[in-house]
Amino acid sequence: MPRATNRRPFHLPPWAWTFGVLALAACEADLPGGAAPAAAAPDRDAKVLARVDGESITQRQLQRLAEEQPAIEAQARLLERLIDRQLLARRALDAQLERNPEVSLRLDMARQQVLAQAAAEWLAGPPRPPGVAEVRHYFEQHPAFFAERQIYRMQAFAVLAGRLDGNLRRALARSHRPGDTRAALAAGRVAFQERPVELVPEQLPPALAEQLVRLAVGDVLLVGQGGDETIYQLIDRAPAPVQFEAAQTLIRQYLASAERERQLAEQLARLRREARVEYLVSQPGRGQAALPATPAS
Repeated sequence: MPRATNRRPFHLPPWAWTFGVLALAACEADLPGGAAPAAAAPDRDAKVLARVDGESITQRQLQRLAEEQPAIEAQARLLERLIDRQLLARRALDAQLERNPEVSLRLDMARQQVLAQAAAEWLAGPPRPPGVAEVRHYFEQHPAFFAERQIYRMQAFAVLAGRLDGNLRRALARSHRPGDTRAALAAGRVAFQERPVELVPEQLPPALAEQLVRLAVGDVLLVGQGGDETIYQLIDRAPAPVQFEAAQTLIRQYLASAERERQLAEQLARLRREARVEYLVSQPGRGQAALPATPAS
């Protein structure tokens, strides 16, 4: 792998966008607690691009499909995809596939997701633009992402969860080279998959990024991932600082999203207090819930 350079562009951390529905544009509805927004009237002025057996495909549908794509795609190709989708949907209705239990469940869950997303935007309200002092404070409190940002070249060893016992962890703590790590895993009879990786702080949660800053070349860092564990061993590092002027726009976006996430969390806590939520199966950390003695009516 080529040696890391400091020309790698800075992007807002992916964990900053884990707010799900809050990553969308601000809703223009009333503030939480007010009346729900009135139902929108049909858009009679939407430009019709095609008709399939008399049913219209509009410019708005094309724009929505384009927004869902991970890469830019020609509008002509997107229109053909919409036509194919409408043809298949009509065929499904003709065959009454919506009565299939699995299809019915997926339709219900898709509708619920759209409604939940709309409610989340409405409850969170419009974003509050953070001030300059707030943006500066965030910049100064997270040097690992900005002033002291570095690019880390590492060797990653993926192993199954539960295979690293106390003795093996102590042996890994004494490792200073990938060869030492391979030998320790082989001695412990632990299968692993190895590959070189390059990490930047914005790819990681803040707590993990702060640990990377403290690593010396040769040190290892154990990270749980999806039930498995990965051993990261630092091979090299290169400074890649980000100046305040380059970061402030992205910081503003993140802080605004974080504020909306906080507002939504408050609203969800209130909704949970007002609702009756019953767990009929065991939940981690909640103990065994009581199961009904007789079928619920």
